[in-house]
Amino acid sequence: MKRSFYLIAFSLCLGLVSTLSAQDFLKHDFDDGTLGPFETTNLNRMTFKDGALECTWKPSDYTGTGTSSKKTEFRAKDNAYVFKQEFWTGFWLKVHSNTLANNPNTEMSLMQTWGFREGAANHYFMLQYFGDGSLRWQHRYNMGQNFTRYVIYPDFPKDQFVKVVIHVKLKNVSDGIVQVWIDDELMLNKTGQTIGFGDQNENGQYNQSYSTPGSWGMYNYANEEYVSGETRTVTYDDVTLWNGPDGYDIVNPSDVTPPGCSLPWKDNNFTVSNETANYSSGAIDISCASKVDISLNIKGEGNMEDSDYINVYYKVDGGPQKTIAKNVNAFALKTLSVANISGNKLELIIQAKTSYADEVYTISNIKIAESDGSTTGGSSLVHIQKRNASNFAIDGNQGGADGQNVYLWSANPNNVNQQWIEIDRGNGYYSYQKIGTNHCIDGNYSGGTRQNVYLWTCYENNQNQQWQKVDVGGGAFKLIKRNASGFALDGGSGGSDSQNIALWDSSSNSQNLHWIITPIESNKDPDIIDTNEVLIYPNPVADQFTISSGTNETSTYTISDMNGKTILKGVINEGSVSLDINGLAKGLYLLKVSNRSKVHTSKIIKQ
Repeated sequence: MKRSFYLIAFSLCLGLVSTLSAQDFLKHDFDDGTLGPFETTNLNRMTFKDGALECTWKPSDYTGTGTSSKKTEFRAKDNAYVFKQEFWTGFWLKVHSNTLANNPNTEMSLMQTWGFREGAANHYFMLQYFGDGSLRWQHRYNMGQNFTRYVIYPDFPKDQFVKVVIHVKLKNVSDGIVQVWIDDELMLNKTGQTIGFGDQNENGQYNQSYSTPGSWGMYNYANEEYVSGETRTVTYDDVTLWNGPDGYDIVNPSDVTPPGCSLPWKDNNFTVSNETANYSSGAIDISCASKVDISLNIKGEGNMEDSDYINVYYKVDGGPQKTIAKNVNAFALKTLSVANISGNKLELIIQAKTSYADEVYTISNIKIAESDGSTTGGSSLVHIQKRNASNFAIDGNQGGADGQNVYLWSANPNNVNQQWIEIDRGNGYYSYQKIGTNHCIDGNYSGGTRQNVYLWTCYENNQNQQWQKVDVGGGAFKLIKRNASGFALDGGSGGSDSQNIALWDSSSNSQNLHWIITPIESNKDPDIIDTNEVLIYPNPVADQFTISSGTNETSTYTISDMNGKTILKGVINEGSVSLDINGLAKGLYLLKVSNRSKVHTSKIIKQ
């Protein structure tokens, strides 16, 4: 399910509200083809489709007078939900491509809330969609026509379900709170707001003043701007309301799967021989999963030249192309994988070339599936070098501990202290987890010049550990701190062993803030050369696999998870051993094989 980690919290919240009245908590997913606790006067403009409610309106519905013909809205039945201070709502929202497609100068409401006092009513906040493609927030106080308006999302996506969570708290005048989350990212966070209707103090509304969510759906303004023949369509799912504090997990609509999901997805095997080939999976709908994994096998056979290549990339939501691996010449069968990708649309891209018929690249077992949460997460394993001192890389020191310093050290991609799991947190932000540990690069609270950077226990929602990758050209990136965008990762002047890494003004053009982030395909211990190849087959593995140590010398093996926890260990006495890991959860594991002459470390993918 999308953002499935909210399910437990949501279940607990259900138990909490089970003794409360209907006006405190309402929810409906439309799966039964009814409005449930909601009602409408516009049912003829609504369609229950794929377990969601599709609301449609066109200018010919407008009668020329009144307001009811301007809208396709639904609201709580019999005004069964009221509040005086705090309000939460969550829902899936899809704005279809036809909506305001030809009306850049008009607007419509997607959700309104009303205030009441002594028989008078006036809306005081609303979610709006504009013809320029932006999602906005508007509110006003009492009956005055002056209002405040904020842009929440300047280029709101169309034709895909987006999660919306809204929180409003009425306090004193000029002391209200407005928060709007889009797909779990806080996009609007305003305090000191004058919102509401009627009399207010620190406890919200009083003197017979109260409020009620007016409606979801669409209300269409500016009838003079209607375009003949146009149609406007908006779809809603899993609409939830909560009257009280701490309501995010209560109203979060993550336990509903948006329609149209393509998972699990796989494609046929193919080969590239004496040709240049460009492959694309096309846009794959992954919106029903919180995170997905990509895996595929590739192999190169024949007497290939340096001009022969096979490169594998992916894109999320039409964003920049991200590298999974680049390869030249021939190589043995290997598995490429990227874990914990989040978004709505995913595209897999493969570019390959061979010069002769006996030179063949084979691509097989292409799969995209929902992550099962058994791994710590991440896309490719990466090495991060300082642009203007490329002989030095980001090093996390031995092991991992909270507060352990992060510094520069002589660059060596085989040094496990310089190997980082790049975890895609969505919306262009990444965390960097030190391989074999559960510690991430952390920029400390907020931001400041020369503020120290260290390791800290990885948490998915800790924005101190999330870095925006900003392409600065030349294959380099700035890493800008998510919750302090004025500061970026800085390696200091020049480079030397143990040189400290800290935060610095992100607007600086200094190459001290530029990092070359390179995918690496193995995680060998430093300075160890394999004289005999260790073979692991099959890999990926469903249940049983074999380790061949490449020597008759007694070796030991250790299998650990991505947090460094040992899962299995044993001895290889006669050059090989077969193991059964059917009981292990699906995901990525590390295998270490060692004897007196060598140490070999590999990744195992458990299917």
